[in-house]
Amino acid sequence: MKKLLLLAVMFSIFAGASLAQDTTKDSPKEPPKAEKPADTGPLGAYKLDFVFRELQDGKTVNTRNYMMILEDSRGSWGEIKIGSRVPVVTGNVPNAWQYLDIGTNINCRVGNKIQRPLVPLNCTVEVSSFSLPEQKSTAAGGNPVVNQIKSNVPAVVAEGKQTVITTIDDPSSTRRYEIALTATKVE
Repeated sequence: MKKLLLLAVMFSIFAGASLAQDTTKDSPKEPPKAEKPADTGPLGAYKLDFVFRELQDGKTVNTRNYMMILEDSRGSWGEIKIGSRVPVVTGNVPNAWQYLDIGTNINCRVGNKIQRPLVPLNCTVEVSSFSLPEQKSTAAGGNPVVNQIKSNVPAVVAEGKQTVITTIDDPSSTRRYEIALTATKVE
């Protein structure tokens, strides 16, 4: 009788152990939940097309176009400089002068939180010229009088659509300057 009781206890222990084992190995497993992949590298580049319009009394009198391509995740600045470096006397000491950049300067970078189709940008645009054409050379003596427009623009533009990012009125005339930008993803 003891043997039979011992045999029944051992049978129930083994039967319970086999039932307690994982019964899901034959059933289909649930697919793992999709995780958002981490952004580990550059996302690509953007072509930036700038259009500078000069308007007088509401009519376009001059248009200039500039273009640059920037990586969109490095935070580095792109730069375009066109113009002249003009020496300006800074004191009574011989050879005491500094140089002015006269012309067009564009500095721009793509922001780091891109949510396509919107593109965040930081741009600085500066356009300067001589007030009087004869001041292009300081050889005649005296320092030139310089006209300057400058704008620092944090902007968000729609990808592929031209967007006016700034307008500037000339306080001494009826001129208006308009700067538009198109950001296009380079594939």
